[in-house]
Amino acid sequence: MEHRVVAIVGPSGVGKSTVGWGVSRKLGFEFVDVGLVWRVLGSRLLDQGLDPSDESACLTMAEALDFTATGLGWVALQSGTRLDLSHLARRQVADYASKSTAHPSVRRRVAETISALYAPTDVVAVGRPYIYEEVFPETFMKVMLTADTYVRAARNQDTESLAEMTERDVRDGMNGTFSSFDATIDCGNLEVGSIENTIIRLVRQRMPEGQNEA
Repeated sequence: MEHRVVAIVGPSGVGKSTVGWGVSRKLGFEFVDVGLVWRVLGSRLLDQGLDPSDESACLTMAEALDFTATGLGWVALQSGTRLDLSHLARRQVADYASKSTAHPSVRRRVAETISALYAPTDVVAVGRPYIYEEVFPETFMKVMLTADTYVRAARNQDTESLAEMTERDVRDGMNGTFSSFDATIDCGNLEVGSIENTIIRLVRQRMPEGQNEA
């Protein structure tokens, strides 16, 4: 059976993780928050006082990460310790994570780790264009979620300022024009359930007959 990857892409604050998790549950697919993987890396760099601009240090840390896929997305273990998700939400962790994505060798290593773990399964992956560019180039469907900058800033106000969010959009490649998506959905005024149902309908329409029922 074909390995199907649904990539849900968008900038911070549009609700990618919430929507992606709901879509994965309804389709019976696995779920991976690719951005969370990078935050894990950023957290380790920060905790150990390493410079995210140092490619060698970032690569060493990426190679040391040990991830286990679960029905809840990612549980990341290192030295037997479960990660504190509230710690990963810190602004500085997000900044370190974003800066570490600039290194080609680190991007390749993280992509290899994720793709190897999910290669045999159908998966909903949420994050940046990196998902379909490097992690899952065989993506079955690509969906872009958008929202007004000020709407996103309001949602992220506890973890990221408007200026920080805008700067990170540029670093993460989210400030360009995108035309290769199967759908672009403005999440500003839509309920989560409505967004999920739109994506699920699109996925099922593309599936071969007999495979498009949950």
